[in-house]
Amino acid sequence: MSDAIVLNKVRIAFPHIKEPQTAKESGRIMYNAVFIVAPDDAGYTQFMQKVGEIALAKWKEKTPDVMNIINTDATKRCYADGNTKINQTTFKVYDGYAGNVVISANNKNAPQLFDANGKQVDPNNTMTYKEEAGKIYRGCYVNVVLKPWVQQNVHGVGIRCDLVAIQFAADGESFGGSAEPDLSGVFGAVAVPAAPVAAPAGLPAFMLS
Repeated sequence: MSDAIVLNKVRIAFPHIKEPQTAKESGRIMYNAVFIVAPDDAGYTQFMQKVGEIALAKWKEKTPDVMNIINTDATKRCYADGNTKINQTTFKVYDGYAGNVVISANNKNAPQLFDANGKQVDPNNTMTYKEEAGKIYRGCYVNVVLKPWVQQNVHGVGIRCDLVAIQFAADGESFGGSAEPDLSGVFGAVAVPAAPVAAPAGLPAFMLS
């Protein structure tokens, strides 16, 4: 795990932690999320340093050329300038992305999940795992462990990222109304109907007033 990087109290977007997501294009089933980080965050600095290290170890003297290919194609990397991520419905930058950087991470297996006391949740205890994972919503803050890795295969080259572990850290303003809205006061009291009066013997019920 020497390549793993810890990011503390960063915001999360598009979380699929409770249940994995099936990708439309590839059909792959993955747990995934996007993490929103300030560009001067110490954890992000360490993350990008690690990216440079693993790229150099893989491509050696070809590293500048390969990284130029990766950095000019957003589909080949897990990190991006948040200002470039546009909602195709509103045509605006996604909530929380402006002025920040974003890292996309995934895992075919459920990531390690930790509760508020720092205790790992047993992934085999499905009910408890889903209950804890359900606390993580779009816009909240999390602590997360990420592991960048280099891709070089039939699909090309790239820098990808594994989602290793995650912990809910604090509430935040939800993106897109993902958290339950406060509906207190929407409904008034429900009137309880009076018990029906029994009709005297021989008198039809519809004649009662």
